[in-house]
Amino acid sequence: MIIVSDRIGNVTRTRYEQLVTEARDLINQMAKAQFALGDKALEIEPMRPVGGWMPNGTDDLFTVEESLQMFADDIGVARSTVEDWRWTASRWPEAKRKDGVSFTVHKIPASIQDENERWAAIEDAPFNSRTGKRQWTPDTAKRLVGQRVDRPVTAPARP
Repeated sequence: MIIVSDRIGNVTRTRYEQLVTEARDLINQMAKAQFALGDKALEIEPMRPVGGWMPNGTDDLFTVEESLQMFADDIGVARSTVEDWRWTASRWPEAKRKDGVSFTVHKIPASIQDENERWAAIEDAPFNSRTGKRQWTPDTAKRLVGQRVDRPVTAPARP
């Protein structure tokens, strides 16, 4: 027997649904901001081929790390955060970014080497049995690429 509560945490189910809708809008705004910041970091320091050197006709005044550290310091975040934004933005051209999917979820399958496979994967959100909708979560993205999930699912017992 499944008991459906009219409350989730300290709020009614209706209020919970309102909060989820508002939060999804904020997450979408946050993803757009993180991609925009990654794009700015890419403009400052484009991704370089293995070896790191890019011919540009001038001697570099700063290393990639120094440039990104300066940018990070000037905007008040850790360099590793800027590097994450930059790398993820480099793997997802603007036209391939999926609206309504968090930056966190985009970051996980960014490791898929084949870009067509990566771009096709984000379009095929898995079914969420709890919500009854097709949607990405960090765990479903991690399963896609074979990473350890935060909430493992126990396989059903065999008869």
